[in-house]
Amino acid sequence: MNIVLLLSYEGTRYQGFTPGIVSCLEKALASHQITFSKIQAASRTDAKVHAKGQVVNFFTPKLPFPIEKFPLIINHSLPEDIRILEARIKDNSFHATLDAKSKEYCYYLSTDNVQLPFERNFAWHYPVALDLTLMQKASEYFIGEKDFTSFVNQGSDRDMKTLSTITKCSIEKKSCVIFTIHGSHFHYKMVRNIVGTLVYIGQGKIKIEELKTIFSSSDRTLSGITAPAHGLVLNKVHY
Repeated sequence: MNIVLLLSYEGTRYQGFTPGIVSCLEKALASHQITFSKIQAASRTDAKVHAKGQVVNFFTPKLPFPIEKFPLIINHSLPEDIRILEARIKDNSFHATLDAKSKEYCYYLSTDNVQLPFERNFAWHYPVALDLTLMQKASEYFIGEKDFTSFVNQGSDRDMKTLSTITKCSIEKKSCVIFTIHGSHFHYKMVRNIVGTLVYIGQGKIKIEELKTIFSSSDRTLSGITAPAHGLVLNKVHY
């Protein structure tokens, strides 16, 4: 059986989905004598990154209980900061990573002089006046199919094709400033570097007119700061 799970987790205590989150999930499955294959995930979230809608799948020859009871039973064996929201059996051809068509990430930024204590693990505290109107205008430049090499940190992805199609890049102010970025696929720290660049534009450290040069340069050093991981949430994966 191909078991597909929808996961939500707070990444604060973990060094990324692998090995942190997946290790907890493996232990929970093993505690119920469930034999399973390697767990595949839609996104390799980094250390301290959170998820509302992570999707994973694995194969097992059988379950000791009905699939409908899977979340309730396994959640009792997981830490309180990891929860299975849904479980279902899918066709054996389904692959959580390879079949993902697009993903949506949200990033949370606090610009208040004093950050609320319960936001400290979920929002970047950057107490600086920002021009949100200018940032919203700049965010439109990221939409479309583009080469995002200038927004990818050095790592395994730098040797891969860095073309991505971004269909949404929006900024709104609520209790925090919320960045919502939806695209075909994302490279290493790409979302956090886009956010950092937009913040630098809002602060006046980068001019909006420089974006064209930044994109064409394929030079990471010309774009903005890498926003801290704890403000990032994998919101949803689309198939």
